[in-house]
Amino acid sequence: MKIIDGHELAAKIKKAADERRDSGLYILAGVVVGVVKDMPEAQAYTEAKQRIENMEKIIEDQQERIDIMAADMPEWHFVNFRPLTEEEKAHYKDEYDETPGTMIENCPDDGEEVILWDGIYVQTDTYFDDDVCFDKAGEVRPGMAWMPLPKPPKGADQNG
Repeated sequence: MKIIDGHELAAKIKKAADERRDSGLYILAGVVVGVVKDMPEAQAYTEAKQRIENMEKIIEDQQERIDIMAADMPEWHFVNFRPLTEEEKAHYKDEYDETPGTMIENCPDDGEEVILWDGIYVQTDTYFDDDVCFDKAGEVRPGMAWMPLPKPPKGADQNG
């Protein structure tokens, strides 16, 4: 009976994973390192397999909750810049000293707090329609994207 440790067995499994390009084997290798402590090789495989089955059961039990959370996650909205149409130029000509050349679309509602990506950082910020700007990030620029704040988890204490 061959005695094996977790690192030795994990190395064997990783080699097989590389050869087969099997992501499941990589997971098994990670589990083996944490589970197997100098034990017979057959027992090590059995122990690791049991741990993975337990993890799969936990994931399966939580799947509905995971699906609900994923469904509640908002999508990113990119701010769009486009040239004004001739009609829009005529409309804005009387409103501004200088006619703007660009229409900015797909911005949040006025006063809406959102998650903002300014091209470098992700942060919460508030959009102000009158100034076409965000409170922290400043004026709206090409490449910015925003999403509404997600809803709190179902069943979470709202008074936190």
